[in-house]
Amino acid sequence: MCYEEDEALRHKLKGNNSAMGNNTPVDKRNWRALFWFAGCLLTAIISVIASAGFPGLSDLAFPVMGLLFLIGGIGGGFIAGLGPKKTGTSFGKGVLNMLPGIFLVLLAYSVKHIIATGMIMDTILYSAAELIRRSPPMVAAFLIYAATLVMNFFIGSASVKAFLMMPIL
Repeated sequence: MCYEEDEALRHKLKGNNSAMGNNTPVDKRNWRALFWFAGCLLTAIISVIASAGFPGLSDLAFPVMGLLFLIGGIGGGFIAGLGPKKTGTSFGKGVLNMLPGIFLVLLAYSVKHIIATGMIMDTILYSAAELIRRSPPMVAAFLIYAATLVMNFFIGSASVKAFLMMPIL
């Protein structure tokens, strides 16, 4: 359905490559950048797997993984020959694209923090679990559905909903 638009874009991109003197679709710098990023990705995966075996490292797994993605992306930009200005511009665009997601994740973690700091999590979970436990099976299923529906209205993050629903279930 969009063949014509795709063909026009393909011709435009092909023209940009020939204007830069780059007749091959992927040159050696792009391969080096890809291997650099793949190495950083593999290191991040290994750090997460290693943290499962060592409980002391589990708190550091995600910050290390985020740092490795950052190093991998910026290093890949430099290796690909983008230079500091284009790499910084690409990094800035990526940060702006991820900003809404970062904001939502921080809001989701704040719900857990507020409930834990206010020391009301156990009370809420115990009351909900007891209400569901004492109900007949069909009513319990409806109550679980209703609790999830209420949580969907207030909590956008699936991980926080799972964090709160698992003790109830």
